[in-house]
Amino acid sequence: MAALVWELSARAGLLDARFFPPPSEIVAEIIRLFAEENVLLDLTVSLRRIALGVAAGFVPGAVLGIVMGRASWARTTFGPLVALTYPIPKIALLPILLIIFGLGETAKIMVVAIGVFFLVVINAYAGVRRIPDVYLDVARVYRVSRAEILRRVILPACFRTCLRGCASGWATVSFSLSRRKWLRRKEDWGGVSG
Repeated sequence: MAALVWELSARAGLLDARFFPPPSEIVAEIIRLFAEENVLLDLTVSLRRIALGVAAGFVPGAVLGIVMGRASWARTTFGPLVALTYPIPKIALLPILLIIFGLGETAKIMVVAIGVFFLVVINAYAGVRRIPDVYLDVARVYRVSRAEILRRVILPACFRTCLRGCASGWATVSFSLSRRKWLRRKEDWGGVSG
């Protein structure tokens, strides 16, 4: 229903078609892009970068968050560093990444990884800290090894919050990908943005 109102409003001139083109024109352009351009290959390249970046940020972020949640020395050592560096806009780190990794794929993947890393660290830490002490006490009473406590208590307790951090990282990732226009190659996002 909303699309119909939008279409009619744009066709009648009530909406400026430069900013709100009719949905029929949008669909026609999408069909044209998929028919004439190599959009699927372009999207595959971008999705590959995103997947590698999420993996590169998720794994170390989850490990650091769990360690910070369980060990006071890690909280004391890494907590201030995370708190200090998290507010920095991730795109502001791009020049440093370019110096370190160059203009290749690695810098682009690391922008994604950094965007996901901080949110996963924070959420993993929160998930571990929310584990009721009773669970850990029961495991100790039954003389469960530290590895089993990690596998059977800590990881299941913080896994959902880690995924929540990863999902929140998508907003940061999307912003970072759309703001590095000067790094853009033709195959980024199908030439649509980037």
